[in-house]
Amino acid sequence: MRKPFTIVLLLLLAAFGAACGGDNPAIEGPTTTAPEPTDEPTEDCDDQSGAATAEITMVDSSFDPACVIVEGDADLTLVNNGAALHNFTLANTSVDVDVDPGASQELGGPSPAEAGEHVFYCKYHGTAAGDGMAGTMTIV
Repeated sequence: MRKPFTIVLLLLLAAFGAACGGDNPAIEGPTTTAPEPTDEPTEDCDDQSGAATAEITMVDSSFDPACVIVEGDADLTLVNNGAALHNFTLANTSVDVDVDPGASQELGGPSPAEAGEHVFYCKYHGTAAGDGMAGTMTIV
């Protein structure tokens, strides 16, 4: 009686081992890769490139818009409609501006960054990697 149980157990283990083998493509890691970065802005961006002044609003833990297209010589107005102190930092530049709750801050042009896509973030609620309270600005 013990021998058939052992044989059945060994057969089940062999079948389980074959099903979990490394040759099964359904178990392999993802095959997709991240898209290559581009100088073209995302389609969802707020295109303010025709305006002499662009505006970004800070509310709670987000920017509105979180993706914006601006002229390189445009003035930028930052508006804090949130209840907390927020910050606007444009990564890899000297732009680092605190904006009190209910206040606004105007930054004059020309832009301190070259044309292309740049990350902006709140240093209190986001990161330069674009995590948390962050967004992208495309300068044209």
